[in-house]
Amino acid sequence: MPDRPATLRDVAAAARVHPATASRALNPETRILVSEETARRVTDAAARLGYRPNPVALSLRTRRSHTVGVLIPDLNNPLFPPIVRGLEDKLAAAGYVALLGNTDADASRERLIFEQMRARHVDGFVLATATLHDRLLAEAAAADLPVVLMNRLSQDYSFPSVSVDNEQGARMAITHLARLGHTRIAHISGLPSTAGSLRMQGYEDTMRAADFIADFGPGPGVRGGERLEVGDDCRAVDQFDGARGALGIEHHARAGVV
Repeated sequence: MPDRPATLRDVAAAARVHPATASRALNPETRILVSEETARRVTDAAARLGYRPNPVALSLRTRRSHTVGVLIPDLNNPLFPPIVRGLEDKLAAAGYVALLGNTDADASRERLIFEQMRARHVDGFVLATATLHDRLLAEAAAADLPVVLMNRLSQDYSFPSVSVDNEQGARMAITHLARLGHTRIAHISGLPSTAGSLRMQGYEDTMRAADFIADFGPGPGVRGGERLEVGDDCRAVDQFDGARGALGIEHHARAGVV
């Protein structure tokens, strides 16, 4: 059987100090509270014994875990992996790790993961799942939790957000399709969100200004594509909700709609 891991009490006994003193000496933020000779004795003992701090016990004591909860609606969506990679790189540089949760755009699953992350004392959240009037955002605001929205906006709360100009993006997409000669352009919306409503606004404004025929499929991905009520003269689609939306368009393509 392998030897049991060294504890803080083992380190304190080897350094001939109280466990509280050993804890201060091993914490960079409190090391100044002990003498240099004591700090050296404690760190030498910790190295000799192979001591590793217990992150769970530390988080219970300090209410900090150096982890950030990241909620993603769908990891199969090719939009998110490079975003998560960049996020993890930045967190690692600051001494944090990402605790990733895939919600499958399911509200009950999102709440379960959110509560489990809170129970693990994550130091903050990055949410790519926020919908319009999201109850989780209300709870996070009431609890004063550090939250950053990713690829989402919030009209109700002043959480910082990293997003794009969704309305202008939709305008640019419609303009591009119009220049290719399309006049009936469909739009597939995602789950109700501020970003989605801005995309829809840009779509509707641009279609109205050009006097084009607008059509849209409510609901994300495959459902939006399958519910899209378009005729054989529809030759372009403005937007769809990630990779899954393409399957809905393929459904119509097999039915004769390109």
